Amino acid sequence: MSLHKYLSVLMLLILTNFASAEDIRKLSHHFDDSGSDISPWMFVPKENIKYFSTSETPGLVTVRQNGKNTDIKGILTKAIDFDDYALPWCFQLSLLQNQNAVAGHTGSNTQNNYAIGLNLAVTFSDPSLWPEDRTQRPPDTHDIQLLVVHLGSSGEVTLGLPQYTTEQHPERWLVWGRGDLGYNAMGDWKIPYWEIGNGIKSGGPANSLVYFECRVESPSQIGIGIKFDPTHDYNVRWIDFTALYGSATGIWEIGPIFSCDRWIPDVLCRNIPLERGPNPILFGTEKTNGKTN
Repeated sequence: MSLHKYLSVLMLLILTNFASAEDIRKLSHHFDDSGSDISPWMFVPKENIKYFSTSETPGLVTVRQNGKNTDIKGILTKAIDFDDYALPWCFQLSLLQNQNAVAGHTGSNTQNNYAIGLNLAVTFSDPSLWPEDRTQRPPDTHDIQLLVVHLGSSGEVTLGLPQYTTEQHPERWLVWGRGDLGYNAMGDWKIPYWEIGNGIKSGGPANSLVYFECRVESPSQIGIGIKFDPTHDYNVRWIDFTALYGSATGIWEIGPIFSCDRWIPDVLCRNIPLERGPNPILFGTEKTNGKTN
């Protein structure tokens, strides 16, 4: 399976709380100042970022991967120590799905498979042991990622994945949780979407604009959520990790993540059930020696 190489991202990174010695709102970034410094945020790993721009489309972060099979993350230049900011506080993230991937017009004969979403890594280690290298996690750190996943294609210009859908076009959207921080948020969230005509989908994970939220209530309880309409509330699942790991000391990573490794073919597609598939006429378009079948 191929991984989509072009990711356009609208990111609204907002952190708010009501009282603290330090103002956590200073960590917010809207990426609406074209070409400006994005600190206190950064994107890693650098070796897998072929192109990065805040000026190509103002208000959007545009990221193109370099094919190094590693996830791309947006993280703060400094980890969040729970002693630095008063609790509770809230983090919000907006991502805009790439229309070329959704519509299948990528100039490729392969499927358009991608996963984008919210990454959260919580550490339980002593802050004095935290490494200076932000790409190296301290010991006793656990994570969760809440992802919008697109599998297959529209079927009109590329081969799709009919074995994973019952729809008339060989593609499927999912909201999927992975990681080891909270098992009640793992796997398929079973959020529906619908076809609005000619194979085009809308609603739920098929929406162009997706909103994520992380509510940090205490060192032992965090909620993660997703919504698809700015006027609606989030679908939130609460994670209480006291029994598993105890009380956390801080947030090592929080921000967007783009799955650019082999998680989709090697893990996800081995763990979702096969479906009956659509009519064979809609399996997708195949090209052999320049001839379209």
